[in-house]
Amino acid sequence: MTRISELAPTQPVRTFTIRWQGQDQSGSGVATYDVQVRAGRGGAWTNLVSGSAATSAAFTGERGQTYYVRVRA
Repeated sequence: MTRISELAPTQPVRTFTIRWQGQDQSGSGVATYDVQVRAGRGGAWTNLVSGSAATSAAFTGERGQTYYVRVRA
């Protein structure tokens, strides 16, 4: 199971940190994560993080744009 930490609906700066966490059913821990971001509902998913053990990353967006984030462990 993975989850992204909740963000405020709007961010006061263009670059902000996205945080996530995960847990596997066996309790052995998550080895790597893939995190993707897209602009708007119809945007293409792009990799923010791929195959990384990190649990946060900086993201730079555009003012006024809505972004969606998904994470996979």
